[in-house]
Amino acid sequence: MKLSVLVFAIAASLLASSVCAIARDTLSISGKWDFRMDPKDVGESQRWFESQVKYDRTIAVPGAWNAQGVGTASQKIFHDFPGPAWYRRKVTIPENWIGKTVWLCFGGVHRYANVWVNGKKVGSHIGYLTPFRFDVSDYLQGRTADIVARVDACQNNDLDPLKGWFDVIDEVFITWGGLYRGVQLEATDRTWIKDVFVVPHVDTGTAEVKIEIESSTSGGIGGLRVIAEVSQWKGKPAG
Repeated sequence: MKLSVLVFAIAASLLASSVCAIARDTLSISGKWDFRMDPKDVGESQRWFESQVKYDRTIAVPGAWNAQGVGTASQKIFHDFPGPAWYRRKVTIPENWIGKTVWLCFGGVHRYANVWVNGKKVGSHIGYLTPFRFDVSDYLQGRTADIVARVDACQNNDLDPLKGWFDVIDEVFITWGGLYRGVQLEATDRTWIKDVFVVPHVDTGTAEVKIEIESSTSGGIGGLRVIAEVSQWKGKPAG
């Protein structure tokens, strides 16, 4: 469920203002992950996302697999391997996160990802330019999360025709891939602030604060009170 809230705050100076937020609870799960190449693309049909399946090596996250000896040695740029490949990391959720909404957050993947938690598929992502996340609260088994990501670097032009700076590497016949940015878990309350956007109106000395709120509770998000404060650049309240 979503709610947009408009708050108007009178400010003495809007040219030098700041917005402060309390950081969410986070747990980095970057580092060593189990890893397995899948050059014949049989992993999904053979259910490599299940916990009993063995992976044959480890790999560092964040990082491209080509820079870590995966694939065929190349005289151009490290190694050459288009994928797909599989990543696994088993995580214990902090005890004080019980009852909260738990998010699995990926900073970046090249180029496509399918993600499972405890053997159940939670979602997919297309493209390498943006971070993405999934609400995995309902997929946890107690405090245990067996996280699996299938990553494929082969570009499907029918699905994803975008060409960008990173694709220059592909144009010289080197395909690279992997979880090239960090991965972390985040915890929020069952109702949380998804996004904040401030629009200054210098002519009237006011600011319009747009707050998007979401909730995973069945009771909705009624009865909430939003307080917005505009500060000068040294932290002193404006107005």
